[in-house]
Amino acid sequence: MQQGEALASFNPEQMEPHVTGLVERLRSTCDRFLGNSQQNTGALLGLYQQILQQGKVPIDHSPEQMELRLTGLVVQRQEHLQVYNPIYRAVFDLQWVEDTFASIRPYAEQIQAWLGSDRTADEYLLQGAQLTAALEWAETRSLSQQDYQYLVESQTWDASGVGSTEYTTGRAQPGAYSD
Repeated sequence: MQQGEALASFNPEQMEPHVTGLVERLRSTCDRFLGNSQQNTGALLGLYQQILQQGKVPIDHSPEQMELRLTGLVVQRQEHLQVYNPIYRAVFDLQWVEDTFASIRPYAEQIQAWLGSDRTADEYLLQGAQLTAALEWAETRSLSQQDYQYLVESQTWDASGVGSTEYTTGRAQPGAYSD
């Protein structure tokens, strides 16, 4: 059969079960990933993001690597983890990772802006009550390396007092002692 004949006899209805099966498999993979314990989703996302960016990561037999393998998104090839196939790479891409991070992080906008500044824009770091709330949220979760770095930088920035209203506006905070 020639290519033209194959296209002429193509019936989209014959493809429907295959497309439906693919969509169900993608949905199931996503559900396995996100249905994971909420406490570990950040760490798994961070690891998956690293695999997407680097193409592969060495196997270290960590619990996060094992959990990520169980989702079906990645597979062990030789001594590395890689995305299972090109379809998964296209569907579960870096934008999907960013969108998923945004849906689980209480400080999603701030960390994205900070990362977008190559981690140099201190105005996006958390302070005061926002930082306290983020640290309480993080206490019961396993996070990505980016999250940990962001929270540590925020703690350092907050402790230095450089980002406080007193320093940024040149005025003392209400109730602060002044000579």
